[in-house]
Amino acid sequence: SGVVRVDPSISLPAPKTLQVLIRGISSGDRSLYSGYGAVPALSLAEGDSVRFGFALPSYRASELNSYRSRIRLQGGNAEWSKWSNEVRRDFTNLPAGNLLFEVEARDAAGAPGGLASVPITVIAPWYRRTSTLVAFWVAGLGLIVLAGQWRVRALRARSAELERLVAMKTEALQLAAATDPLTGLWNRHRFGEWVREEVPAITHNARRVRASDPVDVIVCAIDLDHFKHINDRHGHAAGDLVLKAVAQRLQEIKRKDDLIFRFGGEEFIYLGMNRLRDEGGKLASRIVEALRETTVELESGVLIDPTASVGWSVYPFYRERVDLFSMDFVLGVADRALYLAKESGRNRAFGYVPDLAVDEIDRTHADWRTQVFDRHPDLLKQVE
Repeated sequence: SGVVRVDPSISLPAPKTLQVLIRGISSGDRSLYSGYGAVPALSLAEGDSVRFGFALPSYRASELNSYRSRIRLQGGNAEWSKWSNEVRRDFTNLPAGNLLFEVEARDAAGAPGGLASVPITVIAPWYRRTSTLVAFWVAGLGLIVLAGQWRVRALRARSAELERLVAMKTEALQLAAATDPLTGLWNRHRFGEWVREEVPAITHNARRVRASDPVDVIVCAIDLDHFKHINDRHGHAAGDLVLKAVAQRLQEIKRKDDLIFRFGGEEFIYLGMNRLRDEGGKLASRIVEALRETTVELESGVLIDPTASVGWSVYPFYRERVDLFSMDFVLGVADRALYLAKESGRNRAFGYVPDLAVDEIDRTHADWRTQVFDRHPDLLKQVE
């Protein structure tokens, strides 16, 4: 029993709007917020888990209050959980980024209980942070650049090494092509190269100097006497020993800038460089005497005393007209003198320098160069 009185004149205050509250936050065994004071912004590591506790301050049938929650990227969207009476929510394996936890509530009558939110910063491990990735990219690009530069340097070094090896091989081949393998002297092919490469400069220089300047080349053609007899009697191995001994003896008596060539067989060419033309007789005599004093002992104990005949001439043949007579002509003159030395008994030298004035040569004659022989055969003189 009771009495109810209704007074419509009395104004009742409007009911307060309910607001869901965050009651606690924890991550593993750590308590991040216990419900007192302002809710802090969270800072967690990627992969961490977090538990949120929440409640609606409505004590009338509070067990009938319901909640839904979510975590989303700030500025993004995500699905809400289903409405339930659970007052806590666990989130695991949080992704890196700026996240936002949100929870909504409604009371037993279905009245809304507002929305609460907590900002969360989830930090990626150092090796996955943007700054680290940028640093990795920069370092990677740097390594690629360095590797490229190293590769280029390695290729350049390899190329330089290959060029050096090719140059060495080429030089070795050129040396082999220009060298007599038995004696180590320059060969006939190298003599031809020398004529093409050096004689023009000698010719040019001879035009500019005085007659007393030592710029002439004494051309000596050397032929061993009775060399066939040595081969026939003692064998080719003995002949090779003689050729090497002769080459060595010529090397011993030469000046620093003189040149020696083996022309083939038992023939040699000795070039006395930067001489006066009247030194030819002395040089030829020295060659004959040096070889006359050479003795070769064979393995059998037999001694061989080689001798040689020498024919010589001089280049330029005429200082006044260096263009008239070539090195080939002078070599032919030396060969002619060598022939006369052989005919005169061997083991001696004959030399030829022109005595006919250059303006006396009749160059209208078809074979005008032979005039220096035809008119002056007596100018071939023996050098004792």
